[in-house]
Amino acid sequence: IGNVLVTDTVYNSNLDEYLPSEMDVPFGALADGYHGVGNLTVANGGKVFVSGEDTDDNSLYLGAESGSNGTLLVTDPGSLLLVEQDDGDSTGAVIIGDAGTGNLTVANGGNATFDTYDNDGTSLALGRSSGGNGTVLVTGANSSLSIIDDEYATVIGGDGNGTFTVANGGYFYDNAYDDNNVAIYLGQNVTGNGTLTVTGDGSSL
Repeated sequence: IGNVLVTDTVYNSNLDEYLPSEMDVPFGALADGYHGVGNLTVANGGKVFVSGEDTDDNSLYLGAESGSNGTLLVTDPGSLLLVEQDDGDSTGAVIIGDAGTGNLTVANGGNATFDTYDNDGTSLALGRSSGGNGTVLVTGANSSLSIIDDEYATVIGGDGNGTFTVANGGYFYDNAYDDNNVAIYLGQNVTGNGTLTVTGDGSSL
């Protein structure tokens, strides 16, 4: 079991000021719950930057292998999860619940932004493989998840189960679509099961 908290500010003696806590992953993928259990929280203005990718063209896993469980919470104004190359170009896909269980929550004014893709034409996948369960919740005013790459699809339930909920004033922006002109797949393959719900005043897709 691994737990990481990126929160509040840290004092920089060279600049003589407090700066937001940051976590940077410039090489390889960030795996939150690869074989076991992982929990990552980004809160109170903390920031996580993921710009690397693995050999499978993936940058972020939540719940990779069967039996694993990965949870990521981005909460509070100013808190940010950014998956993008340092030069602003696209990087590897975000996989929430590959063969395991993955949960991403963006709440209370937090923000997640993905400029991502893989060789299968996917930017974000929930429940990608058989037995996988992926859940995304974007909830609360000014909470947002944005996919800014313009060439790759979001898959909610590939071969597994995917649930995406936007609630209580949350916002999901998806600027991407694949070669089939599909932006979002719900239950992409025969065994896939996908659900997308937008609910509550001010919530939008």
